[in-house]
Amino acid sequence: MLGRVSALINAVTVATVPLGAVIGTALAGLVGLTSAMLVLAVLAATTPVFYWSRGFRTADLARPRPVR
Repeated sequence: MLGRVSALINAVTVATVPLGAVIGTALAGLVGLTSAMLVLAVLAATTPVFYWSRGFRTADLARPRPVR
């Protein structure tokens, strides 16, 4: 199962690169390169906050279920 999870994470990561490139280019065209880099850096720095949230760490999916 770990291989499937790793493959899914890699696929999602690779699939979001073109989307990020388009959004970054559009944002730089609208507000300028320096402002776009600042906005995207703040977004990247705040992303891990989701993983620190209590709801994410205590998800039921992490607990094994009994086999019937």
